Amino acid sequence: MNRDLSREAHLWYVITSPAYVTHARDKLNEALTALRDGIANNPILADYRPIPFWGTVIEGLLASFDNARAILARGEHEPMLKWVSQLSDVPRGFRESNLGWLSPEGEKAFMKLLNDAYGIAGKFSKALAMSQMYSTNRYKEGAGDWRAEIPEDLGIVSNTIMTNHEASVYNVMGWPNEIPEYAPDHTLTCVTGKDVPWTGVWVPANGPGTAALAFARQGQLMQAAYEPEREFAPSEYVEANKLVETAWNAVKATGDTLTLLRVDQPNAAGEPSFRLATGRCEAGSTCPKEGFWRTPAKGGTRRHFAYGETMPSVGGDWGTTIWQWDRLQGGTS
Repeated sequence: MNRDLSREAHLWYVITSPAYVTHARDKLNEALTALRDGIANNPILADYRPIPFWGTVIEGLLASFDNARAILARGEHEPMLKWVSQLSDVPRGFRESNLGWLSPEGEKAFMKLLNDAYGIAGKFSKALAMSQMYSTNRYKEGAGDWRAEIPEDLGIVSNTIMTNHEASVYNVMGWPNEIPEYAPDHTLTCVTGKDVPWTGVWVPANGPGTAALAFARQGQLMQAAYEPEREFAPSEYVEANKLVETAWNAVKATGDTLTLLRVDQPNAAGEPSFRLATGRCEAGSTCPKEGFWRTPAKGGTRRHFAYGETMPSVGGDWGTTIWQWDRLQGGTS
C-alpha cells in the first residue's frame, strides 16, 4: 500500500474545514428555494403537513449555520457536528413523504440537492468520528475501556480518503493546481491514551503502515492506530482491525507546495503526464515527465530525471519511495 502524506493530510484538513462544510449549507439553500417554488406553483402543498414541517426544519438549519460555522472557525467542532446530525434527518423525511407534486425530473433534482448537502456534511462528520469517540468522558475518566469498546476505525479508514473521497471533495471545492506540502513535526508527539495537546492531523511516528491518519482534537484521548488485518479493495468492508497503541506526530504544512494535476494529459511531445495525484511517481516506475523531482523520504534528494528514466528508491520509514514533482524546476529548492 503506497501512501502520500501530503495528499492524504490535505484532504483531512479540507474535509474538516469551515469552507468545505459551507457547501452543504449552499446545497440546502438551493433545496429550500426549489421547495418554495413548488409551493408557489401548487399552494395546496402548504396544507400537506410534511412539506411545511420539513421546510421549517430546513429554515432552522439555515438560520443556525452561520453561528456553528463561526464556532468551528475558532476550533470548536461540536455545534457543527450537531448541525450535521440534524441535517441527516431531512433527506429521509422527504423520501418518506409524497413527492408526487414534482415531476420525475423535479423530484430527482430536489432529492439530489438534499442528498448532496448531507453527502458533504456527512464527510465532515465521518472525518471526526474517531475524535468524537475518544472525546467521551467515560474513557477520559477511566470508566470505560476504549480498547474493547472501539475495536475498529469508525471513520475514514486506511488509505481510502484518497480513493473514496478525493474526487468528490475537489469536485465540490474546485480542483486546486497546488496543495501544501506536509511533514511530521517530530517535536510534537502524543501517545495513544494520553491527552491530545493540539488539534489537527496526526500520523503514527513510525509511518502509517495500513492505518489511516487521525484527526485529533486538543483535550481528547489520543486514539490507537487501526490497521486492517489484510489488504482490501476500497469498495470492500474492513472486516477486522488490529488495534495498535502507538506514538503519533502532528502533521503540519512545511510552507512549500506541491503540484496537483487532475487528469492524464499528454504533453506537447505526446508523452504521458501525471495521473490523478500530487505530481508523484513511485520508485521503480519510469519518470513520466522530464524535470526536477524530490522525495520527502530523505533530505537533499532533489535531482533531475529524464523522461523514461527509472525512479530510484532511497529508503526511509514510509516504505516505497514517492518522488514528487518540484514546482520550482529551474530554481533552487
